[in-house]
Amino acid sequence: KMNKNYKIIGLQVDGFEKLTAVDMAFPKDGGCIFIRGGNEQGKTSLIESLWWLFTGKTALNQEKIKIGADKMSGTVDLDEFIIHRVQTKNSDRLEIKTKEGFAVSEKRQAFLDKLFNQLTFNPFPFLNMPADKKLKFMMDFLKIDLQDINTKIIDLEQERLFLGRDINSIGAT
Repeated sequence: KMNKNYKIIGLQVDGFEKLTAVDMAFPKDGGCIFIRGGNEQGKTSLIESLWWLFTGKTALNQEKIKIGADKMSGTVDLDEFIIHRVQTKNSDRLEIKTKEGFAVSEKRQAFLDKLFNQLTFNPFPFLNMPADKKLKFMMDFLKIDLQDINTKIIDLEQERLFLGRDINSIGAT
């Protein structure tokens, strides 16, 4: 099921930078989630916690355990999979289970690495691409094939050309 788009429907984080006892549920039916708040309220920490949950790494590989805490932990619900990670100064434990409670059989971090890549969280390589490469990337990503439309346009242009010639020949006689 690696070629499916997964959606985060739940997130719990504790002890990650500024975050304490965060418990969020997101609608399954779509829509945008806005993360708003004043400066130093934990917006960036929330996004970074997702990166940590999926990759086991933190931005710039800095220590992110909240000051005064002995561990940081998080759980993300992807509807089909539940990912749980606990990290202390000396250990990192990762569990991935299906909704039915079965453990993922392959290496856990390798499993997550297949689901998520650098572009998933870092759009800058995409933003720095030339326009034609961006277009190709997005068309491939969204599985948009304009070949049928291009063929129809060419056919219509040919038909218009022939009709124009016919009109000219009728008007000339």
